[in-house]
Amino acid sequence: MLRAFNRGLERLLLAVLAGAFAALIVVVFLQVFARNVLAIPLVWTLDLAQLLFSWCIFLGAAVALRWDAHYALDLVPAHWRTATAALRVVAHLGAAVVIAVLGVSGWAFTQIGLNRFAASLGISEFWFFLPIPLGALAMAAFLAELFPDRRPPAGGRPHAAMNPLVLLLGTFFLLILLRVNIGFALILASVTVMLHQDLPLVSVINQMYASIDSFPLMAVPFFMFLGRVLNSGGITERLLRVADVAVGHVRGGLGHVNVFVSMVFASLSGSAAADTASIGSILIPAMKKAGYDPAFTVALTAASSTLGVIIPPSIILIVYGAFGNVSIGALFLGGVLPGVLIGLFMMAYTYVLAIRHGYPANPRATLGEIGRALLKGAPPLAIPVIVLGGVVAGVFTPTEAAISAVVWALFLSFVCTARFAGAGCRRCSRARRSTSPCRSSPSPAPASSAG
Repeated sequence: MLRAFNRGLERLLLAVLAGAFAALIVVVFLQVFARNVLAIPLVWTLDLAQLLFSWCIFLGAAVALRWDAHYALDLVPAHWRTATAALRVVAHLGAAVVIAVLGVSGWAFTQIGLNRFAASLGISEFWFFLPIPLGALAMAAFLAELFPDRRPPAGGRPHAAMNPLVLLLGTFFLLILLRVNIGFALILASVTVMLHQDLPLVSVINQMYASIDSFPLMAVPFFMFLGRVLNSGGITERLLRVADVAVGHVRGGLGHVNVFVSMVFASLSGSAAADTASIGSILIPAMKKAGYDPAFTVALTAASSTLGVIIPPSIILIVYGAFGNVSIGALFLGGVLPGVLIGLFMMAYTYVLAIRHGYPANPRATLGEIGRALLKGAPPLAIPVIVLGGVVAGVFTPTEAAISAVVWALFLSFVCTARFAGAGCRRCSRARRSTSPCRSSPSPAPASSAG
């Protein structure tokens, strides 16, 4: 019964999250359009965006618990089944404590919101804080399905004279070693210090909410969503084609394509994980088939994907700028040259290894192929111009730039990509039969191990 209930609850939460996320895109894009086109500032959009963002954060945390998507460190080998099972019990206990704090203190925090009002929306801040206890209830239901019927021995209270900083760091690292999810470990360590200092737990919720009450931070999920749109909408294949005609004819062509398209994708999504998922799934099999050493192939893909945290719009730069009160536009400008230089050095190293191990080059593209690749690749390549140019010029905030890029990518996926759907399918079919992700190449020269 609990499992069936949780399946229904999961579907409900996903529907609410999808609606809130779509509404958030519409609201922020409406703000950009009204301010820059109609010259009419819409003050209420900021409060409504914060309301929707709050619901996405706390209900999304519940769904992440259901999917076991919270990050944790596995320091014990999986074949140590007894130790692994014991650590999972500890992790579930830690999650239960966090859920209890979120539920009880979160509900107390919502009562504070009854006396505070968002003037632009005409509603109390109760609705801003309500997803905290609701998310805790959902997490409790999901955790109950996972929780085993075993309990580890209870621990003692911390020593009253312990330094709060030592207690905070010690508790955090201990929980990490015990495989408690990193987010839950951060909350539990903070709760432990607050209990030690006799501070009210409601201040935990206050600080949690204050940390997400930042408009620039909304750019993070939208840039991550942008990477998914680029990959799902067939735009990644266009970028691969542009990279192939640009650098594929150089010795070690697929390696250069790997680095080049990672640089381009970094300027679109700002996420190393999105880069790896989108590019690696296509280029790693193609490079192996072309005779590249598997170790070198995987290492190059992993290394080039890290350009996503350097080349703007880097998600890490957005978070640093939001919490450090630093100009995000200045951080974006500061990341361009280092990211390009790192990419060029990776390509130079790839060229040296290609000569040493006999890695092949792809055929040089004709002028017609170059023109067609640039014609189809130009629309997605406008995204870095929208983001970087808009933020640096002061036209957009990072969040508004992310929303504008998402809207443009969705337009390309549903309109332009549909127009070229037949050609795209034929190109992908040829890609699976060839050693290049975009066009065929000659048989590879014998390759020795790169080890």
